[in-house]
Amino acid sequence: MNRSAELLHRAALDWIDGLLPTDRAFLYVHTMNPHNPYTPPPELEARFAPHDLSAIDGRTLTLTAIRDRRQQVSEHDIERIRNLYGACVAYNDRELGRFLDDLHRRFEPGEALLIVTSDHGEELFEHNGVLHGYTLFDEMLHIPLIMSWPGHIAPHNVETLTNTLDLHATLVGLAGARRETPAGQSLWPTVLGDEAPSTEPRLTFAAAPGLDGAVMARSSRWKLIQAPRGGVNRGQGHGRGRSWDLAYLFDLETDPGERHNRAGLDSLEAAWLRSRLMAWIETRRAVQPAAGGSQMDSTTKEQLKALGYVVE
Repeated sequence: MNRSAELLHRAALDWIDGLLPTDRAFLYVHTMNPHNPYTPPPELEARFAPHDLSAIDGRTLTLTAIRDRRQQVSEHDIERIRNLYGACVAYNDRELGRFLDDLHRRFEPGEALLIVTSDHGEELFEHNGVLHGYTLFDEMLHIPLIMSWPGHIAPHNVETLTNTLDLHATLVGLAGARRETPAGQSLWPTVLGDEAPSTEPRLTFAAAPGLDGAVMARSSRWKLIQAPRGGVNRGQGHGRGRSWDLAYLFDLETDPGERHNRAGLDSLEAAWLRSRLMAWIETRRAVQPAAGGSQMDSTTKEQLKALGYVVE
């Protein structure tokens, strides 16, 4: 059973309680919920993922066996795995709510800026895959970003395309520090409603599991993914979620589920995105650290591999 969120929240509150009244602080709290293994507390499992039609578990060992086609799953198994993940989301939400209640008892409204986001989504069989780190479909990339600062940010929804580098730039700007690299754009004009209309479309980029894997450029409507072409690395995905296509082009306005690959069709949008993607790759390669600069011990490597952050 994964109860890391409540343990982490208690540790975070202990750290906050050690601050002096005059301290200004930045606290980063990274829970491992929801995440594999999908092992929520029993009361939430019973509520969201009962054993009615399937008894499959959400252990990482089980999930990797499914991913690698060593274990077959039925539609009922798939539904239960999704529900187990949903129960993990509910657990994290519950613990986050309790954490926020404790923060509100410690701080006056407007005294603290709170940001809730994620580092990635999860594959739950939308494109036949499971776990994370292997594709650039929206189930991996479309994550929440919630900012709360009473008295400073008025409640509203923002539909502007953004990414986590923008969040970094936003926090650096708030602290009054200078950025060492130009990556990311501050979100403050957008969040505060001061952003002037732009004729230039916003693009975001991503890579999985790195620049030698699949790479992506997307606008608010179009997404282009280019996959490796060589040998066993061809395509994107892993195991049952593997796709051998070399390129993917999706019209997200008419095909938000990314079901119809339009790559290969003559398209100005694809050519434009491809040129921007190539420029981004060159920029990223220029700032990457040299290979072999540091060594990872075997225990750390196995732990990261179990979490999906190392792919071999």
